Amino acid sequence: MDQLTKLSTEGKLYETAQGLKRCRIRLALVSCDLPARAMVAGMKQHNGKCACLYCYHPGINVGDDYLHRYWPYDRNAVLRSHDSVKADVANAVHLDALLAFLDMRLLSISPTDIINRTPRSLKEYSTWKANEMRSWLFY
Repeated sequence: MDQLTKLSTEGKLYETAQGLKRCRIRLALVSCDLPARAMVAGMKQHNGKCACLYCYHPGINVGDDYLHRYWPYDRNAVLRSHDSVKADVANAVHLDALLAFLDMRLLSISPTDIINRTPRSLKEYSTWKANEMRSWLFY
């Protein structure tokens, strides 16, 4: 999370024909399924202890197998706040792994005819041409 904050506030410097430019990056949206949401948010999956999105209620097991759990209404349950969810996410997100995943996905792209250059690694972003940057941002 610290690295995301740093990319958002300080950005990265890269050299262009016009000189040094600063690119600030902000993560605006993450779309994922239930297991991935749990991983990104640093929470248990939907059937785990304290898996409720809105509170820290541990839930009640049904049976001896611990595979089924329900969360009855509890007026005194400790609610999750925006700050607590951000803290959970910060503890779970590893930016290096995320960048490696994005790099792998970027390099696996087969561009359409309207894209002139095949994608290169994010590690080489400082030598990207303007067309490569535009293609990466738009597509």
